[in-house]
Amino acid sequence: MNRIWFFGDTFTSGHGCNPNDQYYELYPSKRHKKWTTLLSEDMDLIECNLGGNGLSNENIIMRILDEKQNFHKNDIVVIGITDPIKSFLVRSSDRKFGEVFFDPNLPDDFWINNGTFNDYEEHKIHKQYFDKFKYPYQEEWLNFHLKMIEFIKSNLENRVVLWNSKLVAPMFETIEKDTESKIKGIHYSWNGHIEMYNWIKNKINNEK
Repeated sequence: MNRIWFFGDTFTSGHGCNPNDQYYELYPSKRHKKWTTLLSEDMDLIECNLGGNGLSNENIIMRILDEKQNFHKNDIVVIGITDPIKSFLVRSSDRKFGEVFFDPNLPDDFWINNGTFNDYEEHKIHKQYFDKFKYPYQEEWLNFHLKMIEFIKSNLENRVVLWNSKLVAPMFETIEKDTESKIKGIHYSWNGHIEMYNWIKNKINNEK
């Protein structure tokens, strides 16, 4: 049986609708299926979801490269590119890859507490880099990421479906709307997952 591979950020991993997520646990009667599962079942394919919370485009691309040797000829690959201003970096604490984005809603010590930075000096240096070289050039960074993905597509035998979570995700119902702001957040509600499934299914059918 062939597989359908999903790569992307929180909108692919289904943040909020996974066990232990607040929305999932507090509203059991609302539970349904995530859009990736709905699409996989509709196409009679095995779901392989490698989306991850907060992933940058560089990390998404790295995951595709790590997994491409496992793609079979008739597998489908769905790639959700994300906001280009997320920064990919090597953490000095453990020399592992990670990412960071500067959200005004996050406390200043968020990236220190989660191990991305060792101290406020590292945080300050990266914030200065972000403000000067990342944020003002979002279009240039996105074009760079798209070129890398197009190169990967040209070297795959698989059908590749590409979508942009920054542009598409706001179209569908959020957890915040579904809970009447009891839970904050921009990620898909269960209804939003159904809406996203219908949208991506139409996109796939129209691109045949």
